[in-house]
Amino acid sequence: MHLLVFKQGGMGDLLMATPGLRALKKSLPQARITFVVGRSNRRVLDNCPYIDDVIDFDDDYIFKTGRLDQMKQALRLWRRVRRLKPDAAVILHRDWRWNLLFYLAGVPERYGFDRFLNGAFLTKSAPALAEGHEIEKYLRVYGLIDGFRADGLTMDLFPSSGDEKAAAELLTPYQGKTMVAVAPGGAVNVKENRDLARWPLKKYRGLVEKILAETDLTVVLIGGPDDRPLTESLCLDKDRVIDTAGRLTVQQSYLVLKACRAMVTHDCGPMHIGSAAGIPIVALFGTTLPNDKAPRTDPIGMVIWKGRDMPCSPCYREGRSPECAHHDCMRRIEPDEVLEAIREILKKTGAHVPSAS
Repeated sequence: MHLLVFKQGGMGDLLMATPGLRALKKSLPQARITFVVGRSNRRVLDNCPYIDDVIDFDDDYIFKTGRLDQMKQALRLWRRVRRLKPDAAVILHRDWRWNLLFYLAGVPERYGFDRFLNGAFLTKSAPALAEGHEIEKYLRVYGLIDGFRADGLTMDLFPSSGDEKAAAELLTPYQGKTMVAVAPGGAVNVKENRDLARWPLKKYRGLVEKILAETDLTVVLIGGPDDRPLTESLCLDKDRVIDTAGRLTVQQSYLVLKACRAMVTHDCGPMHIGSAAGIPIVALFGTTLPNDKAPRTDPIGMVIWKGRDMPCSPCYREGRSPECAHHDCMRRIEPDEVLEAIREILKKTGAHVPSAS
């Protein structure tokens, strides 16, 4: 049996698809699995043992060009899928046009989300708007395949030996230090820029200032190349703040995060890397609903969500956020309460909570 799994989107979305991918390989070990993914986040799947082949396509081209160019790119993908002649496709995307592409490519069985067009062009569908975490929603789609058995919610990344060496070299000078990670950026992918999901930079700066003034903790800044302007503004002490933004692969960031005792960030890709690393996270939410995206793999992680008492929160709907003049759902979160959450997590883990000397 040859199965295609299709997931295009942000880094976090792709990571949240891996629990089902792992379970699929365990449930159907003889099946050949080809993953179809946008090129922007293709590296998340590096070294993944659950996949036999990867097909990537230029998703930047899909979302940032004119209609004719988009159709040309879609046609290239259609031809590649048609040549493979797979038995079934698991479509982890809610846009019905992807369902149509796999239908026109002649894939006999197509499993995906029932949304807007009532599962049009699918042979089996799962409710797209049902309650539950995003991982659980993906598992419902995987579960449409006969013989599928879920295997938990843990997300997977697979570092290479080169990744392990690079992470070890970076961490060697900080052996014995109690490290906490901070990720001030992210929430951007080829499809959208969710700037309203981010905690304001001045709040992150206030948090780092408090950590440096009130504790002996070492801060590890996590992010991609585009986050460098943000992380550079938080490098307030070169001996105690490690800026890794843009310097590490996804897998290397995962290894560095595993060495941290806690992490602070908002709803973004680095939050999901931290969750995959299994560390407790202080997750800051506003425009999105914590029940949908908050880390589920560490029981002592904490969510801070001020939107609970705001009629406009969560405001992120179907890939879009409205214009917002106040951003109060995130601005109401203060550095003091975030630092207190870090202290509480460290105490629960039995870690020493150092004070500034």
